[in-house]
This record gives sequence, C-alpha cells and structure tokens, in this order.
Amino acid sequence: MVLTGCAQICLKLGVQSLLLHADPARGALGLVIAFWLEWRLLGGLALYAVATLTWLFVLSRLPLSLAYPFVGLSFVTVAALSVVLLGERIVPLQAAGTVLIALGVMLVAMSGDANPKSPPMVLDRGGEQ
Repeated sequence: MVLTGCAQICLKLGVQSLLLHADPARGALGLVIAFWLEWRLLGGLALYAVATLTWLFVLSRLPLSLAYPFVGLSFVTVAALSVVLLGERIVPLQAAGTVLIALGVMLVAMSGDANPKSPPMVLDRGGEQ
C-alpha cells in the first residue's frame, strides 16, 4: 500500500506540473506529448504497475478476505504523505477517519491466524482429468 500511496503523490505532482507548464496553443496533441514527457506521471504509473504485480503475489498467498482490507492502508499512507510531501492539512474528522481505517486493518490482521489459508488456485482445463 506504500507503493500506491507513493504513486498517488507522483501523479498529483505530475499533473500539477503538467497543468502549470501546458501550452494551450499546442492543443490536445501537445498535452498528450507533455503527459508522456512528465516523469512524475510516468513514475506514478510505474509504481502502480509494481504495486499491481506485488498485489497479485499477495493474492496468490492469502485469502482475499484477509488481504483486501489492507488496501485501506493506502488511505493512511496517502494522508500521511500528503501532509509531509505536499504540505496539505488534515482536518480533525479526516484524522479520525484515517485512524479508524488503521484500527480496522489492525483488527483484520489480528484475525489472520483464525482465517484458513486459501487453497492454491487450479485452472480448469476444459474437462481434462
């Protein structure tokens, strides 16, 4: 979830830079070219690709009902990184909600020992035995 949080920060910084430096005179094609030249946007997309591969590995090892709640940690990560790296301010209700998400993920993690491991996935080969 740290990877997706970092990806969000990169995307935010990239789109801000893109909009700041975009030349409306170049039209839509100019914007597309500028997008592919903005390294923070590309970095954010690359981080999402790595996060997706990591997530697929996690899903191959854990039950979905145990793994998926950890996606909520991306809210916590993004909130923290937004304050530290972007200088954003979090209001008390946002902070309370973020703490509740973290507590919920902790409860799910503590139940992990009680949750049986998913059996390995077997692909159906069209009736072969």
